Formats: sequence, structure tokens, C-alpha cells
Amino acid sequence: MENNEVQHDTLTDPDIREKFLALIALGIGIENDGFSLSDEESRKISRVAKQQAVLPIIQRGVGVGKIASSKEALRDMRRACARDTFHTIHNQEAVKSLRKVLDQEQIPYILLKGATLSSLYPESYLRTSSDIDILIREEDVGKALPAIEKGTDFQVKEKGYRDISMVSPYVHLELHFTIIENIEKMDAILSKAWDYAAPSGEGSRYVFTPEFLVFHIVAHMCNHCKKTGLGIRPFIDLWLLRNKTSYDESEVRALCEKSGILTFYEECCHLTDVWFAKAPHTETSQMLEEFCLSGGVYGSSRIRYVVKQRKQSGPRYILRRLFPPAYEVKTLYQDESGKKHTTAYYYLKRDLSWLRKNRRDELKSRINNIMSADKDHIDSVSELFKRLDL
Repeated sequence: MENNEVQHDTLTDPDIREKFLALIALGIGIENDGFSLSDEESRKISRVAKQQAVLPIIQRGVGVGKIASSKEALRDMRRACARDTFHTIHNQEAVKSLRKVLDQEQIPYILLKGATLSSLYPESYLRTSSDIDILIREEDVGKALPAIEKGTDFQVKEKGYRDISMVSPYVHLELHFTIIENIEKMDAILSKAWDYAAPSGEGSRYVFTPEFLVFHIVAHMCNHCKKTGLGIRPFIDLWLLRNKTSYDESEVRALCEKSGILTFYEECCHLTDVWFAKAPHTETSQMLEEFCLSGGVYGSSRIRYVVKQRKQSGPRYILRRLFPPAYEVKTLYQDESGKKHTTAYYYLKRDLSWLRKNRRDELKSRINNIMSADKDHIDSVSELFKRLDL
């Protein structure tokens, strides 16, 4: 475990886990049987909800369900929730400013993830988000950056392989010029995102087709699952998309099948039905639930290294990281200009990056985590991924 790794609480007690999931259901508008919370249960649920970025949903569930709990426990929950709500409100105001600038400059854009899914929740503040994600065309980046810096308080921080990181005093913006996930088969479809978008009638904003919106959420879930672990918040997004929007299920399945994630999609849908529609658990859904509740909203570094070793032993995995696939290296180490080079160029650029001390420290930390990973945990994750066809 890395020195800065957060120790995540886990809901090992089945009664507390059942109450936790029941409160989420209540928070998103699903009726549930009444129950009470002890102070210990309330504190435990609040900590896990904070780690999973669903605390406002839990608090609303306590309120609308009139769940009995002590005044002290409710006060502590409200205080913790206030910080999340404060951040969400700042995000929402920042989105308004960004949309105004992009509309004025007539730059087509698509709101991604939380910025567009919050309208599906009973209250928009319930869909917390650590940052803002907006997609523009790559050819518009040069026009968009100075306009955003001039018209808002966002400033460019750094450029990645698929987005430009921009920061303001309270909010982080990921200005995407692509939504690829660095998974070749999936990227073949995600790279054509604009083919699945149309004008919304609101300024320069475009929106994905309903089918591609669902597909993109599932593809992003799959990316997190395969690389860092997966929390429960995207399952709530998926449930609301399935039950509050209309789309062609056969088209979603076709997109998932082409990307190699159809089984993953089916199992994710089933798990949401277990949580929110009283569907019976299967062995696979129980394993997936355990996986999702063992970390935070984005998994954990412990899960990350277990996931990455599911096909290789520690030493073999380290060798694979030293000699990664060409597609991965080309994606991660492309030039900011977008100019194409030979494969050897990208490997050299990657190798030179290890000259930096922070990169060497990162490698040392990775090796320590990889070599100390629990074999039983690796085996259980390997079995889950086999069942998910990943």
C-alpha cells in the first residue's frame, strides 16, 4: 500500500450493507421498508458513503425515509454532507460559466458524466463529481483554451493524452479532445464519439444519442474496473439511465458487443436490479458487489495492483510495465501537437521520462505494491474478471 493510500472502510456486516443500499434506494426515489440506525451504524455508513461519493444521497435517504437515528449522528452526517454539497454547487456554477464562453465562441461541446447525469437525480446536487468533464473537437482546442482562460477563472495546468487539465480556486476541469480509454477495441468506437452526437438546440451544446450515452457510461465503468477498481456511483447512474430515459436496448448491446464489454454490461445491469429492484443475487453479482464496495468511488491503489496482476505474477507484471504494448505507449506519450512518429520514438520518450525523480519514486512504489499483493485477492479478482469476460 502506498504511503498516501486512504484506508477504506468496508461493509462486511450484511445488516449494515443492506441498510446502506436501502438508504441509497430511498435517496434516489425508490420506496423501501423503514428501519432505524444506531450511532455506530450511522457513523460507519457515513464513512463509506463519503468514500463512495454518495453521502448526499444517503442523507436524503435518511430524511425521506424518516429513518430513526440520534441527533448527534444526524448532525455529524449533515456537516460532512455540507462539504460535498458546497463543492457540487461550485461545479454547477462553473459549468454555467464554461457553457457561456463556449456558446459565445461558437465552439461545439458535449457535457460528460456528472454534468449531464445530475438532471436524472431527484435533486441535481445529489450527483456529486470531483471535476467537470467537457468534450470539444481537437481542432477547437487552440481556440477554446484562451477563451476559457479569459472568460473564466480556469487556467491550464497540463495536457494529457486525451484532455487538458484546467484548474480554478475551487473546481477542476478536464477539457477532453477525445474520450478514448486507452483500450484498443473500445477506443475504435469511442474515437468516433462525434458521429453519435447532434445539436441540442441550446447554444453550441451537442448531446450524445441516448444509446451512445449509456454505452459511454458503461465503457467508462469498464475502464475503471479494469485499471483502478470501481465504486457504486456509476451503477446508480446506470440505473437512472435505464429507468428514466428511453433508448434502443439492442443498439446499446450492439455497441457493447463490438467493444467486447457486453457481458460486463449485462452483469452491471443485473447488479443494479439486485440493489434497486429486489432481483436475486447470483454468484457473479455477489463477487461484483464485493469488488465495488471494497474501495472508494475510484477503487483504491490496493485494488489497482491486484487488478493489474490478474494475468501475470508480480515479476511478469513488472516486466510488462517496462515493455508495455505499442498501442498503450503511443496513446500515453503522444506529442501535444498530435504529430505522428515511429513506435521507437514513443518508447524512447517513455524511457526518458524515468529520468525524473518523481517517476523513479513512482516506479519504486509500484514495485513495492505489486510484490506485496495478496495471492488470494488476485485469484478472486481473476475469477470475477473471467466471469465478466474482461
